[in-house]
Amino acid sequence: MDNEKDPKAEVVTPTEVAFDYIKGSHHRVMIATGVHGGPTPNGKFIAASFFSERLPIPTREVYAVGPGGVIGERKIEKTESRHALVREVDATILFDMEVAIKVREWLDRHITALKQLNSVNQ
Repeated sequence: MDNEKDPKAEVVTPTEVAFDYIKGSHHRVMIATGVHGGPTPNGKFIAASFFSERLPIPTREVYAVGPGGVIGERKIEKTESRHALVREVDATILFDMEVAIKVREWLDRHITALKQLNSVNQ
């Protein structure tokens, strides 16, 4: 009988909860200059692929080799590169509807704060 809980005992609900933020092993800071995506085929998520735009880097460069094997000037005419701008996709995030709405509300709050800050600083 000593192991039974008293049915009259009051359940105590905590008045606060703490969350610790810990960065995962793949965490990094990225800049997004755009986003591409939309609803997933199953209709359960919104896919958002964040990208940064940049000029292409060469896929190949050729340099002259001088006396003694010293690398000389780059032969620009032999440089190979993409013939388009690059949109480098750094991450794709899948949001369900509830999280997407929370992210939108979060963005709205911070956009408003940023606009206010910029109007004060002008």
